[in-house]
Amino acid sequence: MNRYPLDSVAYSIGLCALLRDGRIQEAWTLYYWMKDNGLKPSVHTYNMMFFTFCKAKDLPVIKQILREMIESGIHLSDRNVFNLCKYSCRLDIYLSVLNLLAEMRDLRLLSAKALHALNFVWHEEGVQSKHKHQAEVNTECNPILDSSSSEDLSDVAASVG
Repeated sequence: MNRYPLDSVAYSIGLCALLRDGRIQEAWTLYYWMKDNGLKPSVHTYNMMFFTFCKAKDLPVIKQILREMIESGIHLSDRNVFNLCKYSCRLDIYLSVLNLLAEMRDLRLLSAKALHALNFVWHEEGVQSKHKHQAEVNTECNPILDSSSSEDLSDVAASVG
């Protein structure tokens, strides 16, 4: 029988099965084997891994996966942004990944919907009052929350119609 090397699809299927079965450490090992064999994880694989480790509240792995997603130019799914907000019940955990999320925002690896959710959580958690300058910077960078956005929309609507 011929032996063929595993491809990224086979690794992704294996990772998915291990993660769904709750075998997180085995999945992490398989993930490293995949990378050692020169295969890049897909968008789905990155987001699936992120979701699982976010749910497990494994901060070092969450940060590592975010860093790898940034380096690979992979978009963080809206679902994972919402899960990050949901599972990061402690403000210090949330703030520790804030720089990575800001970098993802700058690289346009977060959707407008995700940015809006993050700004909502910042206001909800009271980050604005504790870290006023930081919250103002994030609000200014988000066109959804910018007060001039509604004026721009009416200008665009007038030029189209």
